[in-house]
Order: sequence, then C-alpha cells, then structure tokens
Amino acid sequence: MSAPYAIERRAANRLPPAPPPGDAFGVRAAADAVLQHGRLALGVFLAVPTLAVLYLVLAAPVFRADTVIEISGQLRSPLLPSLANAERGAPAMQTPVISGEMEVLRSREVLLPVILASGADIQLSNAKRFGFLPIGTRHGFTATTFHVPDSQRGIAFSLTVDAGRWELFDAADLKVGSGRVGEAGRFALDGQPAELRIDGPSDAPATQFSLRANHPLKAYEEVLERLKMFEPSRESNVVRLSYEDTDPARAAAVLNGLVNRYLEESVGRRSRDSEKALGFLETQLAKLKRRVSAAEDALRVQQRRGSATPFATEAESALRQRGDLERQSVELRIKQQQLAQTLTPQHPEMAAVTAQLATVQRALDRLQDNLRQFPEQQRELLPLQRELQISTQLYLAMLTHVQQLRLDGASGFISVRQLDAAVEPFEPVRPHAAAVLSIGVGVGLLLALLAVVAVRSLQPTVSDLHEYETFTSPATVGVIAQSEAQLRLMSSRVKDGEALEELGTHRLLVRAAPDDPAVEGLRSVHLSLMLRTRSSECRVVTITAPASGTGKAFIAANLAALMAEGGKRVLLIDSDMRNPGIHDLVGLDQNAAGLADLLGGQRSLDRVIHPHAALPMDVILQGTPTNNPGGILLSPALAETLATLRERYDDIVINAAPLLPSSDALSVGRLSDVVLLVVRAEQSLLRETRMAQRRLEQAGIRLEGILVNGVKRHRLNGPRLT
Repeated sequence: MSAPYAIERRAANRLPPAPPPGDAFGVRAAADAVLQHGRLALGVFLAVPTLAVLYLVLAAPVFRADTVIEISGQLRSPLLPSLANAERGAPAMQTPVISGEMEVLRSREVLLPVILASGADIQLSNAKRFGFLPIGTRHGFTATTFHVPDSQRGIAFSLTVDAGRWELFDAADLKVGSGRVGEAGRFALDGQPAELRIDGPSDAPATQFSLRANHPLKAYEEVLERLKMFEPSRESNVVRLSYEDTDPARAAAVLNGLVNRYLEESVGRRSRDSEKALGFLETQLAKLKRRVSAAEDALRVQQRRGSATPFATEAESALRQRGDLERQSVELRIKQQQLAQTLTPQHPEMAAVTAQLATVQRALDRLQDNLRQFPEQQRELLPLQRELQISTQLYLAMLTHVQQLRLDGASGFISVRQLDAAVEPFEPVRPHAAAVLSIGVGVGLLLALLAVVAVRSLQPTVSDLHEYETFTSPATVGVIAQSEAQLRLMSSRVKDGEALEELGTHRLLVRAAPDDPAVEGLRSVHLSLMLRTRSSECRVVTITAPASGTGKAFIAANLAALMAEGGKRVLLIDSDMRNPGIHDLVGLDQNAAGLADLLGGQRSLDRVIHPHAALPMDVILQGTPTNNPGGILLSPALAETLATLRERYDDIVINAAPLLPSSDALSVGRLSDVVLLVVRAEQSLLRETRMAQRRLEQAGIRLEGILVNGVKRHRLNGPRLT
C-alpha cells in the first residue's frame, strides 16, 4: 500500500505552483472529465441513439422509382433552312434537345395532370403526429383518390377508418362522407361533387387520419423537389428520371404517367407546329413552281427570236452573283413571313431578318447598275436566265425541306422511347438503418463530450491536489481517497436486536477497515497536527466545508477516533444543528440530549456527554432541534463550555455547519485552534471554495488547510492512492 499525500505547509506569500504540463486541457484531463460526469455523458450518449431507433421505428419509409428514356437524334427546325446549304446538299438546321426536353418534363403543362391523376397531391397522415418531428406512422392505408372542389383544397379533413369502413369529417367535426375501404365513395362539398377512395387492410383497428388535398401549385412544388432527372454522360441521348414517395405504387405511377404525358404533349405540340409550317411551305412551293414554269417559257420565247451571244466572263460572274443575292432575298422574305406569324416586328430575331433583307437589297441595286454596261442582247437574255436559275434553285431547296418534314412526321425526332419502365420498388431507400444508427452513435458521442465540457466550464470543480494548489491558496492541503468500504458501512441497516452502539463501532472506518487508503490519509492529517502543535494544551479542531455533501462529518468522526487510539482524551462535538451526521457514525440516537440542550440551559454538561462504546472517546451530539441555531452558537455559553472542556480533554474535534449557507461555523471557528476546510473532489465548485475562504478571512479566522475528500483512485491525472 503506497503512502498517501501528506499535509505540507506552504507560506502564505508563496505563489501557487503551476499544474503539471498537459493536465489542464490534455487527453488525460478530458478522460477524467468524462469519468467525473459519467452519468451525464452516458445519458446524453444513450439519448441520441435511442432517438435514432425511435425514428427508424416510426418514420414512414421512402421508396424510389426510376425510369430511363432515350432521345435519339436532334430536333429539326420547321423553318426553311439556308438555301445555300440546301444547294450544296448540307443537312437542315438541327438543335440539341436533351437539356430543353428535361425542362419540358419539369413543366407544369406536363407534370400537373400527372400529379392530379396519380394522387400525388393527396396528403394522408396519422392524426397524432409527433409535433415538428419528421416522422409518421406506418398505418398501411393510402388515399388513392380524393377529388374535391377547388375551394376545399388545402383544408385538412379528419378521416376515421374502422372495421373496413371510413368516415370523413370537416374542420367543424361534421360528417361529410362515408364509404367502404377499397371502394370509391361519392359525396358533396360546398354543393359540388367530391370523391374519396381509401385502400388498405379491412381488419385494421380503428385509426384516425388527417386528410388533405393540396393546391395543385403546392403539390407541383413538392413533387418537383422529389423528382430528379439527369443525363448520365454528355451527348449520351439518355435521360434518367427518379422519384421518391412514401407510397411505392404511386412513385412508379408518377414516373410512368410523366413519360406518357410527355410523349403525348410534346409530340402533339410539335406535330401541330410542323403541320402549320408544312402548310405554309407547300403554299410557297406552289408559287415557286409556277414561277419556274413562267421563267422557262419566257426564256424559250427569247431564244427563238435570235441566237444568243456567248456571255463574257464578267457577265457570267455578275449573273452568278445576282443569282446568289436573289436567292438570299427570297430566303429572307420567306423566313420573315414565317416569323411574322408568331413574333412582333420589334422582336430581336424579326429585326435581324429585316436588317439582313435590307443589306441584300442594297447589294442587288449596286449589281443592277453594273449590269447596264453589258450589250443590249445580253442584257435582255440575262434576266431570263437568272430568273430561271434562281427559281429552279429555290424550288428544289424548298421541295427537299418539305419532303424531309413529311418524312420526319409529327415528332420532329429520329427516335424517342422509354427504355426502362418504372416498376414498383420493394425496398425503401431511407431511412437507412445502418446510416441512421451510425450517425446517432457519432452525434451521441459528440454531444456527450460537449455536455461534459459545458458542465465542467459552467461549474468548474477540482479533482486533485495539484488543481487546488493552483486555484486556491490555503496554508495546507491534504487528500483523502474515496473509500468503498465506508460506502458499504453507511448503506448497512440496523438488524433486529442489534445495538446502535455496536453498529456505530463498525461504521467508523478507522475500526472497520484500518488499512483503507482513506484512513491512511487521515493518519497523515493527524500526524501533521501533532507535529504542528506540540504543546500540552488542549487543541480544538473545527471541521467545516463550503457546502453540504463533502463528508466533513466522516472526516471529523474518524479523525477523533484516530486521536483516541493514540491514547488521548478526545471529545467529538456535533455543532451542525441544521444537518447533523455524527450520530450515524458513532451509533447514538439522534434524539439524545446534546449541544443545543446544553447551551440552552435544559441539560447539564455531564448529561450531554455520551461515551463511545468501543473507543476512549466521548461524544456530544447536536441535541434537540431548535429554530435559532445561529443564535445559540453566538451565546457566551459556548465559549464557557469550551473553556471547561479544555480542562478535561486533550483534543476536541468539532463538526461545524457549512460556511456558505449560514454563519454557524464562524461562531465555532473563532473559538478554535485549528480550522480545516473539507471539499469533495469533482463535486465542490471552485467559486464556493473561494467564497468560503473569503468568509473565514473576513471573520479573522485562520484557515489551517483544505482537505480534498473523496478523490477517485482511478483518475489519470489524480494522485496514486492505492
């Protein structure tokens, strides 16, 4: 058994020594803090995983359905392509479609009808939800259909399901409809027809629900948040869609309905646009055909009138240039007429086409001035050949475009198809048990550490000698280990026929476990007091504390027993009349006459002194309870009594009341030779200890030292007491 810390004297003007490095904020200190507040840390840690398990039990599972659609090729513009490109055989103008088509899929025009048809706007929840927590109840019922007038959307109805039937009540608790589970029930709301169908087990117990048909726009926003779509890789022509819902069948129905609605609406709209553009182009094609025929006839007539002189190189070049300009002019005029059907003249695209047309016209005017320099015969033949060439090119280009539009048909795509239809999922994607429990354990550990740190910061306590030497400045310090043997002694009960005196003998740790580390610490305190006061006069030692619960009565009783074992005449006095504790330790009746009776004049000194059964030690208990203990201890009778007792005994040990709740200890301490302050490790607060020291200092009472009681022997930063 290793020796405990001995009490050592320190000069009042010496600065407290620094704590060992790393003790204050290191891992060892953190581990000690967790051990100190073990119950708090364990409670916080277990609370979070418990909530996680509760969430897993009560949370409605969320299912995810997915589908894949393929959009092959590119969208072909219904506008007339560039005639120059058509002349060279270049393909018609095409634009990428994936990003645009995903926006079409998200549009209200496509998505809203699907929401209303699938019942995604219906919200069915248990009527007794857990406040703001995002958890529901696995009741097994679904509202397949709930059609209500627009005025009733967003209003919560009360639904009761029992014995295979359902009843619907409005906000005023008036019954508005009823029906059987699995069948549609029709009723009236606000004078308009309404319909409700509930599906689920017919033998389920009576259950109450809250039923609501959300406003379409609100339902659209909620569905849009749960609807995800993306292109797996760039230019893959594949779009993957997924949707999450608490109802697996509804999740699949929303996706399949969305794809079908998209195909119907998107293809139908493009079909109408293509038909409109095709009708316009066919009208222009007929006009161009007549123009080509007229140009051919005019050219034949001119050729019969005389043979044509071969064109010079400059004439041929001017002819080709004018042909290009005429072609561009016709192309821009047709495009202008197409855009005028949907755009205003101020639109940027319309203005750009008008500006291009003006530029081409100015170039044609300049070229016409140059052509007037050629011979008259060439000037007569040139317009006819030019007209035939331009008309033919325009006719062929427009004919090619019209044939392509007819070939593409209504869709305007090469191919659009649903590769994988959405199927009803059978496993939920969340809550994921392993992830939720892992997060719960991690958060629990973190919150437990934060709770320990917060408590230690808000109510700092000191757990060992080094810390008290750092934060306090008494003259002496001692350490008393926590005694498991003493805890067992105090938990014992009086057996039938067992005398109180015999029980008290065994409740003194000095007698029951003389080799206990706590007893060794008390022996060190006793030895220090003997060395410090070598005179033969009687010593009066007062044991007090900042607050209750420090074990000062245990210290006083066992210190007095040690003095008695040394052959001294010892008297133990319990002056704590507010919360006495000596009688339990020495085995005396709490109602026996004591100090209060002596100072009040009801009993004589000899009548209140009780000899101990096994030790040469006398005891004076607190006495009869009184309403004014502070006044009794301030009476001159206390000083006279102590003066008398000094002549009878070698040592007097007084268990005084705590310092902070009352001034009783000051009344006793001013008449004492030695005052010791008992604090409890990991329990007594630093600020309370400092306040107790200041109270003694203000009263002019010298504090001989601090005894740190109940120091745990299994702390990393604490002293080795075993």
